[in-house]
Amino acid sequence: MARRTRRTRVTAAEPELKFHQKLILNRWLLSQFGVSGFKELSANMKKPSLEEIDGEGVTGFHKQLVLLFGDKCLISNEQLARYDINIVSHMRKINDKRDNPFVLKYFQYLSLLFVEHYLNKYFNDRQGLLDSLNEHIADFNTQHPNDTIELYTESDLNKIAV
Repeated sequence: MARRTRRTRVTAAEPELKFHQKLILNRWLLSQFGVSGFKELSANMKKPSLEEIDGEGVTGFHKQLVLLFGDKCLISNEQLARYDINIVSHMRKINDKRDNPFVLKYFQYLSLLFVEHYLNKYFNDRQGLLDSLNEHIADFNTQHPNDTIELYTESDLNKIAV
């Protein structure tokens, strides 16, 4: 897992980053959608109407993501559609056994989407995942020399917290 290296103050003027700003995996996942912060990604995802699933099994969340971020997202629209289908499929399997079906809120949907993307990369392109994460860490370390983080190793990839 990406670990913080020994802290050495490079410049006194650079303020220490807040904890949430150092969460590299989170930052990498957000960058896959072409955004730098969760607020930017979730701002237009909070409408209750987006919680609905249409007759074709597509969530309003998926449609909104493609509409708002499709042009800057590093994940193809086809892959996002597959992730959405997987999320809906699992949700339906769970709801089949429940008296009161649940509906995903925007933050739950986005968390599941992050997990879908990470696991897809982990199982289908592990080296690409490792390279992409380490490239992101290298950029982070260049921008924040007072808060450098160690590169991931392949054995780190199976230890995540999203």
